[in-house]
Amino acid sequence: MIDGVDGRRAEILATASMTTAGTARMPRASVAGARGIRAVSGCLMRNRAGDAGRETAGWTRPTPGRRRVIGVGFGVCAAVALVLTLKPTGTPNRDRIALGPGAGQLAPALRLPDLQGRDTRLSAFRGRPVALVFLATWCEGCRDEMPALVRAAPALARRGLVILGVDAVGETPAAVAAFVRAYHVPFRVLLDPSSNAMTAFAVAALPTTVVIGRNGRVALHREAAIDAPTLARVAFGHR
Repeated sequence: MIDGVDGRRAEILATASMTTAGTARMPRASVAGARGIRAVSGCLMRNRAGDAGRETAGWTRPTPGRRRVIGVGFGVCAAVALVLTLKPTGTPNRDRIALGPGAGQLAPALRLPDLQGRDTRLSAFRGRPVALVFLATWCEGCRDEMPALVRAAPALARRGLVILGVDAVGETPAAVAAFVRAYHVPFRVLLDPSSNAMTAFAVAALPTTVVIGRNGRVALHREAAIDAPTLARVAFGHR
């Protein structure tokens, strides 16, 4: 009986070794499952080896109390395997950024005047990340996000991000200029009298921020206030 147990132990160890060698190519869920399988295999091996030793020493059938103890032991092994199988790996979902509609598509062309009447073309910034901040002076959410954005803008600009505000609802230059002065906005704000940019970028709510990557493709479409860390992660490729 001892020889049989040794043979079974070698078989289990060989299976575990094969499983370990295969995990390098397994997806994360399979790796966790392999850990659970090895945990159960280890428990079974130890219990069977112990049973064999007891048989050779004249072991008799366990009492009901002993069987309950053995059952608890197997239950613990199963619980450990379940925990290892279900244990999350990688970046938690809460750390991931929802990129929004249009992500990965080429950004539409954009040509709008700023408050000084200068034409601004989106294509002029190709090779640099660009954040288009769609806003309105009366928008409560736009007002709420502006102070933090104003504080972060200089540091983001030094890292290469171009921030362009876009008055999305065709307000007068005087109204937009008053907003810029009130919040000390350090970046250029463009005027869109016909709301063409709002249509082209499928903006359905304000505030909305659209981040365009160095390759000219939409990296983020966020129909809500945006914080500086999220903006930096998307603009500089650390999602």
